[in-house]
Amino acid sequence: MIGLSAVACADKYSVSGTWPQGRGKSVTLKIINTPDTTVVASAAVNPDGTFNLTGKLDHPQRMSFFAEDYKSTDLFVSDTPIVINLDTHMGSRDSVTTAQLVECAKEQAVMEDGVKAVLSYSLMQLALPSAFNKMFEKATSQVEIDSLMTAFNEGMKMTTQMAYDYLDSTSNNAGSLYAFQAFLMYLPADSMSVRYDNLSPEVKKSVLGQETAALLKKALSATVNGTPDNFVLMSDKGEPTSLYSMRGNYLILDFWASWCHPCREEMPYLKSVYNQYHDKGLEIMSVSIDDSEDAWKQAIAELELPWVHVSSLKGSHCPVAKDFGVTGVPRLFILDPDGKIIADGLRGDDLVKFITEIYSK
Repeated sequence: MIGLSAVACADKYSVSGTWPQGRGKSVTLKIINTPDTTVVASAAVNPDGTFNLTGKLDHPQRMSFFAEDYKSTDLFVSDTPIVINLDTHMGSRDSVTTAQLVECAKEQAVMEDGVKAVLSYSLMQLALPSAFNKMFEKATSQVEIDSLMTAFNEGMKMTTQMAYDYLDSTSNNAGSLYAFQAFLMYLPADSMSVRYDNLSPEVKKSVLGQETAALLKKALSATVNGTPDNFVLMSDKGEPTSLYSMRGNYLILDFWASWCHPCREEMPYLKSVYNQYHDKGLEIMSVSIDDSEDAWKQAIAELELPWVHVSSLKGSHCPVAKDFGVTGVPRLFILDPDGKIIADGLRGDDLVKFITEIYSK
């Protein structure tokens, strides 16, 4: 999965084991980097049911082990020998092949825990908004809505803390870096930068550690004091609109969605500052993570939002949202006239106060 020793690069690997029912079949090691897949090694299972995959690699890293009739297992391949035994037996209906790791590098367990941590985080990021949206729809008073907003925010904080707990407990193990890279798409880059600084020198010097540093540098460009790269999305008027076209004025970059009730709760605050300060140069660009053009445009009209609206109409796969590390909406950034981010995550009265202070100077 990642570079183990930073000083001496592991250049030989061995993945061996037994598969008594696999005589004449094959096992394969692959590196899967979407959309490309590289076959690293392949071997036939011997008549006695044993197999052995050996070779050299530039640096320790994650590889996927495949066998006929068996889905796959991700392995942390380094100079530590790996032993994996397969067994094919009858399941409830069909034959099933299972695998047991007998020997592996110490990074293996940390890598596997990281996969679980990222999966749990991403599922909660989807489940919480969905569950709370249903409760918002049934709310009958502002007091109830405010209470739901508090509970929603606390739930999101707890989910984030679970991710940080994993990262903080694995800073000396290179097996954590794949999860670290995945969390860069979800968690604030400045907090991830602190955790990168806490990694051991050996982990930082590894190939994957250096790759992670490069990804972190890009992520930091979309955080406070960073200057994000330009992007171009189609507007609700059908016109290509760029981030850089908004330069020269203070800009609120608002990530939202038509189906998001917390987003709708924020709109009165955005309308208030826009109506008060637009004549003084304040601009708003709302980036929708909708996948339905009709729902998006209907919400703009229904809520009477007079500012710039753009969307990729790719839903949660919006490339701009990914570049800004947006995994939940609403999420607001404030950029200065030079395009530098000066605030992130402000909402409600805090947003109004921040904008008012800008134009009171």
